[in-house]
Amino acid sequence: MLAAATRLAITGTHRSGTTLLGRLIAADRGSARIFEPFNRDFGIEGVDRWYANADGADHRWDDLLDRFLRGEEGRFRTTSSLFKQWAYWLKPSSNQRVYHRAVRVPPNRLILKDPFLALASRQLIERYGFKVIYTIKHPVAFYRSLVRVGWHNIIPLDDLVAQGALDPAARAAAQTPAAEAGLLWNLVNAHAVEVRAAHPLSVSFCLHEDFCHNPIDETRRVAADLGIPFTPAIQDAVERLTSGTVVSPPASKIHELVRNAQALPDLWRGEINAEDERALRELCEPLYDEIYRRLW
Repeated sequence: MLAAATRLAITGTHRSGTTLLGRLIAADRGSARIFEPFNRDFGIEGVDRWYANADGADHRWDDLLDRFLRGEEGRFRTTSSLFKQWAYWLKPSSNQRVYHRAVRVPPNRLILKDPFLALASRQLIERYGFKVIYTIKHPVAFYRSLVRVGWHNIIPLDDLVAQGALDPAARAAAQTPAAEAGLLWNLVNAHAVEVRAAHPLSVSFCLHEDFCHNPIDETRRVAADLGIPFTPAIQDAVERLTSGTVVSPPASKIHELVRNAQALPDLWRGEINAEDERALRELCEPLYDEIYRRLW
């Protein structure tokens, strides 16, 4: 059984800061952090869609979630390379090792760091006793991050249509990568708002811009919302991982964790053309206003 004194899920759209926040919250000893178990590429076997819509009215995720959280579904995918498959049997992935260790020795804090559970947060709260933190990034900053790593042309809207999470007509109307990114941002964060309204004591938001302006205070607030202590180990991790010199890493660097956080919030301004910003603003500004309560 994946038991723990505290069960936490850190989610949101991908490229919104879940990796960094997950690393910070897991900085204490006694934490077990499982990295993207519902990632379709390298997560647990059985995940065949991006953004598992477990909160949807008609879905088929209950059994997989149950088996995973009971400690019975710890087989993570590996690559098709014969050498890597052979090596996998000799030395399992770090995710698999953490998973099986957490089954044997329940941690003080179990952390699922996974953007692809963003549409499963209601299930995680109501059935499994999780607290959930959503990381949220400005819609344009989110799109620019996708562009930097070359993921703006592979936004998984068709998986969301197939699961009934997204209206086919809305998907068809999104004709550009910026519009597709805006549609995904709206879908995930509208769900976050809905679940937080239903479970205000179990859901918290971490706005990327607020975090960057003051990483220590924001992480302290998130810890308080999650009901966990803001320990010296967490503070040390915040100071180390947000005070670097890198502002905009190269495209090949997907997870650049040591960056100059205070230089990041407005980095997107001036880095997007007017047409793309107009598309994002048209799709996202009403929900942005509701969440941020500040000017775009």
